Amino acid sequence: MFTMRNAPTQAHARAPARLLEVRQPTVAGEVLELEPFSSAELEALFRGGEAGADFCETVLARAARGRGAVDVALAEGLHALRQGDRLPQLGCHLDDYAREVLDLGRRAAEELARLGRELGTRPLLREALRSGRVRLRAAQTVLGVAKGGEERVWVERAARLTVRELEERVRRAGALPEEDDEAWLTLRTTLDDEERAAVDEALALAGEIMPGSSRMEQVEAMAQELAGVLPAHPDIPDADHLRAMCGALRPVGDGVQARAHQRAAELEAETERWSLLSALPEVRVPGAGFEAGATAQELDAAVRELARLRAQWDDLLGYCGLAVKKSRMYQLLGFSSFRQYCEERLGLSARSVEQRAALEERRWRSPALTEAKRQGLPFEKLRLLARLPDEELGSWTPRAHALTCVELRR
Repeated sequence: MFTMRNAPTQAHARAPARLLEVRQPTVAGEVLELEPFSSAELEALFRGGEAGADFCETVLARAARGRGAVDVALAEGLHALRQGDRLPQLGCHLDDYAREVLDLGRRAAEELARLGRELGTRPLLREALRSGRVRLRAAQTVLGVAKGGEERVWVERAARLTVRELEERVRRAGALPEEDDEAWLTLRTTLDDEERAAVDEALALAGEIMPGSSRMEQVEAMAQELAGVLPAHPDIPDADHLRAMCGALRPVGDGVQARAHQRAAELEAETERWSLLSALPEVRVPGAGFEAGATAQELDAAVRELARLRAQWDDLLGYCGLAVKKSRMYQLLGFSSFRQYCEERLGLSARSVEQRAALEERRWRSPALTEAKRQGLPFEKLRLLARLPDEELGSWTPRAHALTCVELRR
């Protein structure tokens, strides 16, 4: 863990006071009240490599280390709860328990429980993770190949190679890195100025109708709207035109992705693996593991405390992560993309960081959502409320306290 008292004097003088006043997260459960940055504050903070910007980035990197360590402990706790009839004793399935008690999404809970299970048969990888020598994203990358007599070799690679290098070696070994099971598909098309203006206007309108929606959700809504009016449109007698329009969208070729990959490798070499960035201390996983004979109630209490600590690290992760992403500071630090920054510098999956940054961005634009967070609503409920227009948020917040996530989603 870390304490803000160690921050440099110059950073104290320039960084926003609200960031400097953040205390080291504890398991006490208090809500961190982090006021949104304005555009002017972001510009002032990150302009020209100010010390305050460096401090914000260091806070983010240390928070990511802390979150990663808690995730390892949570993984073992969830796996322990899955053994025998412990979850039935608590009256729930893993999905319900993770979502309603721990404020974890279904996919995140399944991934952590799987990690906890696999670490039970990989003692070397488990010890390297618990000591902080190997970070979470690197461990997830080699999890499928660090087995048996090969475990020691892969643990040493995970401790010294970048995630990009690890992914290449895992593929050469005939396996897929953890996150390749749902590969992203990038599409491209050609638009003239008039068409681009129309698409931009449609996306902006979709964003107003669906506050908090992602870009892909907005594109899907546009496609549904077009499909809904197409049969009755007097100028489009059949679906041929629609098929022609869809045909204009084509996947980005392997060459584009290969160039992006090559650029990432070049920056990695140019910066000597970002050697000029401030070194970060290794963070040991809290606790010594979960006893085989622990009761369901004892495990439940320990896992709940870990989840509270994780939520507090997530507050810093979303807050500082959005500031670094919006300012594009990661490019100044020598990373080709925010994803590479998350995986190599933060040691976490980009999806995990971007989810929290996206919610934080919505909160910065919404006083009602900020108030809901101040009242202690957890992340999963805030994500659901973020879909609502601002004028409806205030009336939904009291109901969100009383409802489960499933009821609130319905």
